[in-house]
Amino acid sequence: MLFGLIRKGNEEYFIEPYFGRSANSSDGQTHVIYKRSALKGPQTSTEGTCGNVDAGFEVFLRDRESERSHGNGNEMKRRRKRSVSSERNVETLVVADKMMVDYYSEEDIETYILTVMNMVSSLYHDASIGNAINIVLVRLILIETEDQEKAEELSISQHADDTLRSFCRWQKFVNPKDDTHPNHHDVAILLTRYNICTKANEPCSTLGLAEVAGMCQPHRSCNVNEDTGLALAYTVAHEMGHNFGMAHDGPHNGCQAPFGERQHVMSPHLNSDTSPLVWSNCSRDEITKFLDRDWGNCLDDEPSDHEFYFPELPPGAMYDAHHQCRLQYGPDAEHCEGIEDVCQTLWCRQDNKCVTRLEPAAEGTLCDRNMWCQMGRCTEIGERPEAIDGEWGQWEPWSPCSRTCGAGVSLSQRHCDNPMPAGGGRYCIGERKRYKMCNTQ
Repeated sequence: MLFGLIRKGNEEYFIEPYFGRSANSSDGQTHVIYKRSALKGPQTSTEGTCGNVDAGFEVFLRDRESERSHGNGNEMKRRRKRSVSSERNVETLVVADKMMVDYYSEEDIETYILTVMNMVSSLYHDASIGNAINIVLVRLILIETEDQEKAEELSISQHADDTLRSFCRWQKFVNPKDDTHPNHHDVAILLTRYNICTKANEPCSTLGLAEVAGMCQPHRSCNVNEDTGLALAYTVAHEMGHNFGMAHDGPHNGCQAPFGERQHVMSPHLNSDTSPLVWSNCSRDEITKFLDRDWGNCLDDEPSDHEFYFPELPPGAMYDAHHQCRLQYGPDAEHCEGIEDVCQTLWCRQDNKCVTRLEPAAEGTLCDRNMWCQMGRCTEIGERPEAIDGEWGQWEPWSPCSRTCGAGVSLSQRHCDNPMPAGGGRYCIGERKRYKMCNTQ
């Protein structure tokens, strides 16, 4: 059986096995391919949202800045005058709760989680993030019994805030303090099948919750994510973005993606769209500032080798449209064919009704004979885009002096656009901004 995601051009597709009534086991396992989805529920339901509230972001950032200000002032000033693109390795712990383990009891849950984390890694390799960030899985924990959960003193429920609080406390306890330990993690991710909700112990539209700007703080580098199928990858990437100090995109910061254009990872909720998610200019600036402030120093070390066997195929080649419907709506759901191009919107049959979360099928989902979904279109099955590593462009001219009277600072910068990284290629490494004193006489 195959599970995975395929990205081509401006579209993404999922692939997974088909277990429908028409599947013929004598001919081998049938698979289906479908496009990326965006919303949490059917077309008539409430959109899935992030549980983090924008109003608190500045408070968290000020708190981290105040902690930093207790350090060496001269060192802080010196570092502020540099902006260097360095390769960062986010050593990651992933925990699946008992609800999720039970839900996937008839499937290979490890392969499913590795597929999701592959998709998360791909998002953090997208050139739009403006930094070289590797998501490295160092530990995977499956909670298989209630006794195990109690023994771990980990409390997981529909109440997202309580769950996050308990999980953050627990993950710090299980994290080896020695940063060189092979199981030491920089961030912890909880995956749950609970229908979580902020501020209440009842189902609602919340998809995830994270500690804002908590990356590299042992007690706050954590997040909680509700599993809704392969779109879980976008929730994880979004919540980890909050750990990096990213705020939501919207009218308040001028980074709201217009309807019909490529949607942003940090949108509080997503419009129906077939193209792969990208990071907005706001998200790129926020994570760059976070790293330039030296808040991500725990990401500078080389990770240990781990024997996780990540799927090489795109998600849609591993989880077909029927399988993706089951991931979203339960074991009795199946693909509702013929309503719309599966590469545009995945429709599922549930209780004799066709419903949709306005999400396309995953990259690599079969859409016709010898055809699969790529970037929102049904195209011939072929090679995946070639990975192109980025290279620095020329340094820009020095900016005017920051002060017209007295000593100031002038800035020159360059961009990773000669060429830009593409197809998962490496982002440029090195100094992106340089400063010099001006008006010194």
